[in-house]
Formats: sequence, structure tokens, C-alpha cells
Amino acid sequence: MSKRKIGGFKDIKPQWLNCPTVTQTGADTTTSLEVQLPIARIASTTSATVIEILRVYAALTGLPAIASVTEAVDSQTLTISTSSGGTVDLAFNDGRVLCVFSRQQRGAFTAGGTYSRTNNEIMEFNLTDNNGNGVLVASDSIFLQLSSVTTGNANIAQVKVLYRFKSVGYLEYIGIAQSQQ
Repeated sequence: MSKRKIGGFKDIKPQWLNCPTVTQTGADTTTSLEVQLPIARIASTTSATVIEILRVYAALTGLPAIASVTEAVDSQTLTISTSSGGTVDLAFNDGRVLCVFSRQQRGAFTAGGTYSRTNNEIMEFNLTDNNGNGVLVASDSIFLQLSSVTTGNANIAQVKVLYRFKSVGYLEYIGIAQSQQ
């Protein structure tokens, strides 16, 4: 007999979801990419299977050198959500947003030379609480939305999601699904 936990029961071991690379359709645009979740909707009389997202890892392209006197800040933002924002940037406090990765570079372009500093690293967003419970997702897809400002490039982002399956009661499933629309 499995024990009931907060946000579901019958935990399954964590697995990786390797998302396709999201590439902006043009320089400094907002581009969304739908990623199908590996969920099988199996009929049951008492429960539904959802995905519990534990952690998200992202790698954004390196920011280019500051290239003109009017350019002082380059930025990239990667938003992961449960429905598409299309070409409109989703706000951090939007109920559909699971997490946001953001990177900025400040610098100057002068007659004396150009300087800027950027960090190229894999970023992590931990979605678990102190008990190891993650965020439950009841949709069939997640969406990667990449936007940038003054980079002059069509940037890319790579994403990996650590998740596991969970069984939840139907009332909880309906509540999760409605809140993520």
C-alpha cells in the first residue's frame, strides 16, 4: 500500500526530459516552442497521472560583445510555462509560468575600446519544496519562450527537465488543469 503525500501519491523515480533547442526566429524576437510531455492518459476510476517537475536546467547562448555606443545592456529571457504566450512575453506573475531564466550583460563601446562581462553557465531552477515535492503539471505540453533585447542575434536555448509521474485524485487534477490554462 502506498502512502499518500502532498500533491499526489505513488511517486515514480525521476526521469529526464531533453527538450528540443529553441531558436529565435530573428534577432531579438520573442519565440515560443511547444514541448510535448511524455504523459500517457490512462483511464482510472479514482486517479489521473500528471507530471511533477522537480528541476529545470537551461543553457542560453553567450551574449555578444557590446557593439555600438547606443548599446549598454544585452539581455536574454527564457520563460517556461504551461501554455503559449506566442510572440508576447509572459509576465513572471502569470499563473501559467513555471520558471524564468534571465541573463544580462552590461558594458560600453567607446573610442578607447569595448568591454563587457558575461557568464556562460548552465542555470538551474529548483521547483521543489523542503519535502522534495515539485510542481504538478496537468497539461500535455510545456512551452519554452525565448526573448532578447539588443543582442543583434537570433539566440538559442537548451533545456532539460527533471520530472516524475504522480497519481492524483480527479478533483486535484481538475484544479491543477484549470489553474494552468
